[in-house]
Order: sequence, then structure tokens, then C-alpha cells
Amino acid sequence: FGEDENMDAPGRLLAFRDTPDAAVAVAEARANHLRRMPRWPEEIGPGATFSRRRLDRPARYRRYVVLVRHPKGSALEDYLVVRDEPASAEPATFNLFVLARRVQQEDRVFRFDGQLGVDAVLFLATPPPESVTLAEWGWPDRGADAAVPEGFVAGRDRHRQGELQQWVRLRARPNQPFLAVLYPYRKDAEPPQMEALADGGGVRVTLGRESEEVYLASTPGRGVGGEAVIRRGGKTTVLLQKAVPAE
Repeated sequence: FGEDENMDAPGRLLAFRDTPDAAVAVAEARANHLRRMPRWPEEIGPGATFSRRRLDRPARYRRYVVLVRHPKGSALEDYLVVRDEPASAEPATFNLFVLARRVQQEDRVFRFDGQLGVDAVLFLATPPPESVTLAEWGWPDRGADAAVPEGFVAGRDRHRQGELQQWVRLRARPNQPFLAVLYPYRKDAEPPQMEALADGGGVRVTLGRESEEVYLASTPGRGVGGEAVIRRGGKTTVLLQKAVPAE
């Protein structure tokens, strides 16, 4: 929230469910204060303290995370869907760090040139990417801190040493939810096509003849049937129904 500020409060788990189709977790934090924090680790010195300020009204930040699974032989890889629901008069910022050498933005799609033979694509269903900052952090050339496991055969992956994280930072107006898909795939494979549904309350993921929809929201859209729902192959799986309070 705010300008480089964090919620000065712990989080708590609201709901969790694990099924063969997907696993979903919902957690939130509520705070009366925001604490200013540096953006970069090297800006934090020994014993450093940072100022905090009291909010006129308590702030809430709620997050849904879904791991969408697929059976053997599916054209689709397993992937993550994340929905954040900030509730505050303060503007909010969505941050994502991906282990990759480069990132390229194409409107709502962010393509990552990854490491260890895996690339990734981020699809931003909501909000519109009007205020995006791209940055990176890590040790791209330090062999002693290599992120490659011992005995790993890189194959076509040319990145064998170091760690480099690509940082996607997206700011939005107060109370604007975020919904994003993070989809990893092999470097010799094609990523799926993705589109937003239900005014940003869901996404459709399509690869070849396979297509599925994922819906996440504390206040579900009409006809969705729950706070977390997956539709694929003519089947609807309600992961969460009346399990999370609207407020």
C-alpha cells in the first residue's frame, strides 16, 4: 500500500482445500499502520528501523493462490492463478519476482526467458497494465552462488550460473483487485493463449484443443457458484463455496 510501504501486521489463513484438480489457499492481513520499507536489500543496514504511520481506517489485503493441476498426457502444464483483493483508501502495488534472465512486456502478457530449461509467461487479467515498472535483482555471473542443482544437465538452456530475478511491479488505484496467471513451460514448447473473463474475476487458458476457466473472487460473479471455481471438459469443480467472507 501507499508509497513503498508494507502492512505492519501478520497474515492469517482463511481457507484451504486440496483436490486432484487444484489446490487453493486464501489468506489475508489487516493493519492499522503502514511501515515504510526500502525497495532493495542493500538499502537495509544493520539495526535499521523504518518509520510507520497510522491509517484513518484499517486496511485489508487478501490473497487467493490456486495451483491448477493436469493429468498425465494433458497439453497444459500445471500453473498458478493469483488474485489479490486490497481494501483501503491507499493505492496498492502487486509485486512478482521470477527467476529469469529477461522479461518482455506485450500489453497484458509478460514473457520470461527463464533458467534450467523453463520459460514462463505472466498474464494480467486485471487491472489494465497502465502503471508497470520492470526491474531485476540478483547475481547473474557468480559461479559460487550458482542456482543450478548439482548434476543438472542444462541441455538447450544456455544459462548455467548465477541467480537473476525479474521484478514486475504494478500499481493500481485503491480497492482495485489483481488477477494474474503465471504459467511455466519448457523452452521447446508453446505457451497457451489466455483471456480475461467476468470483468477480471476469471481467466480462460487455451492450448490446442484444451481449454479451461478459473474464477476467483470473494464476491463471485453471477452464475459462477463459489469463491474458487474451475471449469474444464464440461465439468465444473467448486473449490470454495461460502468459505471466505465477502468483507
